Amino acid sequence: MLGHSGLVKTDKNYFWTDTLEHVSEYLEAMPELMITDEYRLREELKKKTIESSRLEIELKEKDVLLQRMAELKGKVSRLQNYSIKK
Repeated sequence: MLGHSGLVKTDKNYFWTDTLEHVSEYLEAMPELMITDEYRLREELKKKTIESSRLEIELKEKDVLLQRMAELKGKVSRLQNYSIKK
């Protein structure tokens, strides 16, 4: 730098970053930087759709577990009736 100082203190170092390192950070912050709400709404809809799908899967799993629990209760009831009759 031949004795010239920069605008800020960090201008004096020779640390250069790769542009590709910052792409992920930029893409994460991009919805907040957009002027229109279209992109934000699209991303929000995408997140809600993913969450909805996850909740539907959990609901199906719970239904299966409730059905299995009802079957087990029926088996226990039959076993109790069988042991009482003996």
